[in-house]
Amino acid sequence: TRTRDSLGGWSWSSPADGGGRSLERRNPRLPFTNGQNWAASTATGGSPGAANSALTSNVAPIITQVRHSPAVPTSADAVTISARVNDESIPANLAVTLFWRNATSPTPGAFQSAPMTHLDGGTFTAGLAPLPDKSIVEFYLSASDGTNTRTWPAATSEGQNANATYQVDNDTPAGNSAVYRLILTAAENAAFNTYTANPGASIGDRKFNVTLVATRGENTTVRYRAAMRVRGTTSRNYTLKP
Repeated sequence: TRTRDSLGGWSWSSPADGGGRSLERRNPRLPFTNGQNWAASTATGGSPGAANSALTSNVAPIITQVRHSPAVPTSADAVTISARVNDESIPANLAVTLFWRNATSPTPGAFQSAPMTHLDGGTFTAGLAPLPDKSIVEFYLSASDGTNTRTWPAATSEGQNANATYQVDNDTPAGNSAVYRLILTAAENAAFNTYTANPGASIGDRKFNVTLVATRGENTTVRYRAAMRVRGTTSRNYTLKP
């Protein structure tokens, strides 16, 4: 569970953290390699010698391999967002939707929705039109099998507000210089700046939601749901805080 604290940062917790519960696979017909098919046992101490207490024949669709392309779009580029969706149902029976909004302002508008098209093998895609230079797009996916629905990234304690992002950027790095981008929504960036405005004892290890885009020559790596925080107690008064 992802929860925002009173000072604006994020923390993570789980009912399996020291609570006497085991981690159980929910549906053996679906891949075990993703946490979306696992849950804390509903019985304290787990269910040794018996069927998993979290066992079910119908879990919400499992959303993996989410990506946007190009990784660093320019203002001339349309962007394709794709994902793999696994479920007990065939892909034709699934409804997968992209929700997105321009998050360049600290007070963005409502999310817009776009149905995602099934290509093959469980891959779904949707396209977004080009946006101006330095625009920040916030997005998440929703997948339903008609009974259960899952969003990716999952909602936090406050709702659907720690999502994936990308930024439009017309600047071209010189040569093969490595470029590392930390992309926050304007609202999350404002929360970070407010949190770090008065360095001192109140600054802890709270994290802020970012997308990391690392470009090294022709190779680009994207990591959604990354986090940044103010570094350790010996250096929290530095000008460069992350």
